[in-house]
Amino acid sequence: MTRPTSFTRDPGDVQRLRASGEWADDTLGDRLRHLAVTRPDHLALADSREQLTFLEYWQEVAGLAESLLEMGIKPGDRLGIVLPNRVDFPITRLAAAEVGAVSVLLNSSWSPQQVVSALQQSGCVGVVAADRRGDGALGAALGDLVGRNDVLRWFAMNDASDEATDFARMRKRSAVFPDGPRFEGAVSSPFVVDDVIFTSGTTGAPKGVMSCQARWIAGSERQRRAGGLDTDDIGAVIGPVGGATGYLKSVVLGLATGGTIVLIEDPDPPKVLNTIERMGVTWLASLPALTARLVRFIESARQDSDGLDISSLRLVFNGGAPMPETLANDLHRLLDVFVMTAIGSTEAGSPAGTRLEDSREVQSTTVGRAFDGAQMAVLADGKVHSTGVGELLSRGAMAFDGYLDEPAATAELFVDGWIRHKDRVEIGSDGNIEFLGRMDDVINRGGTKVSPLEVERHSLGHPSVETCAAFAVDDADLGSRVGLAVVLRNGTNLDVQALRSFLIGRSVPRSEQPESLSFFDVLPMGPSGKVDRKRISHEWSLAVEASLRSAIC
Repeated sequence: MTRPTSFTRDPGDVQRLRASGEWADDTLGDRLRHLAVTRPDHLALADSREQLTFLEYWQEVAGLAESLLEMGIKPGDRLGIVLPNRVDFPITRLAAAEVGAVSVLLNSSWSPQQVVSALQQSGCVGVVAADRRGDGALGAALGDLVGRNDVLRWFAMNDASDEATDFARMRKRSAVFPDGPRFEGAVSSPFVVDDVIFTSGTTGAPKGVMSCQARWIAGSERQRRAGGLDTDDIGAVIGPVGGATGYLKSVVLGLATGGTIVLIEDPDPPKVLNTIERMGVTWLASLPALTARLVRFIESARQDSDGLDISSLRLVFNGGAPMPETLANDLHRLLDVFVMTAIGSTEAGSPAGTRLEDSREVQSTTVGRAFDGAQMAVLADGKVHSTGVGELLSRGAMAFDGYLDEPAATAELFVDGWIRHKDRVEIGSDGNIEFLGRMDDVINRGGTKVSPLEVERHSLGHPSVETCAAFAVDDADLGSRVGLAVVLRNGTNLDVQALRSFLIGRSVPRSEQPESLSFFDVLPMGPSGKVDRKRISHEWSLAVEASLRSAIC
């Protein structure tokens, strides 16, 4: 198995990456070694089961690297990683780099079929996996794959079977000194492609996004500076570590700050908030849907006079999807925190975001402006513009290194050197970017293009609406009508006529008024943490069909 091949990086990008921060040509492994020597006793990683100092972190990485070599993993091999938010994830990711293997990062909430498909597509020779569902389905699927492919090695975190090697026995603390020589074959340059992250597949078939460490390092340095983070900070990550946002925060940003990373496997609000209080967490990396659940719990806890103390928290990183204005305002009101939203994609990285010095209005209503070393623009009428409304474009040092084995798809994503984000935005004269919705989420109502985000913004103003998601409802006459999935605030109720009357009173255009409502306790989300509009629309269609069948009977 050979290492993935990247397209040639622009020499200017390489130069900008080298000048992007304190790391120069250091790899992630180099940074960990440095911290193991300079901050050996500082807490580096924690989850609900264990805690590791930077020295112990390095010893675990080196120990697992030794085990991987013993198991036959070689430089250039591709190693699948399907792990939840535990310290095992960063240890495995960095151990793979120490032996020169390419990490293929997969979301642990994917179905067994999705995992197997991605492993086969990427040509993995091994996989480190945990069966989060607890039903044995992933283990059965991997066991079947191992039986059909004698190249694949399966290292199981739990429930090791005849086909699997017990991952717990592979973890050990090496006696190799952190200031000693690298492992033979280790990734020695941050400009070598050494990871593949699969996209969520929400806009098409999942693709393997190839990256070198330098692009992640550049992104983490910019976010570190934008948030004013340093060695005393303690970050908590509740977004899935197998995605771009979770990986950047749990591994790369932790090494960039030299602070502590707490990995939270169960995003249940009481557990998250108890961890923040117990660990003195100063920043939280979350997703909008998970943050909304936290906000609801905080409000109810305060009404019940619960003695919750999360005053240590000063920054909330938002990722995965833009944060609704009302949710950002709730965070400001309840917690007095800085809300940092960075817009981007797995392919483009996070080339723009809010800064610590931004006003609360900018934090609530925009996704910030271009970071140093990045440029933002819009594509409208076939032309590239620095301001105005159109499809978001970006270019700069944080761009990916191409799709795995798909050069044609890679080329299609670019326009004159700019990466297309497939987001509709407006860039103001001050450079700040207002998110207007996904290009492919637009609802075509009889020829009128309706943005789901605009429908949601209007509807969130109603006092009964906790959170919501607009979706397309099939219609024989118009093609589509506007539906709205709603989570109600406690003790309230709502019907479509009451909501429409409220919106009419606010002069909301008729096309942006929901024409049907469906109610949820929690909005369904995809593996990446984004609201799953397709699933909502599908469930609506099934409910309508069931209602029609019932009426006929």
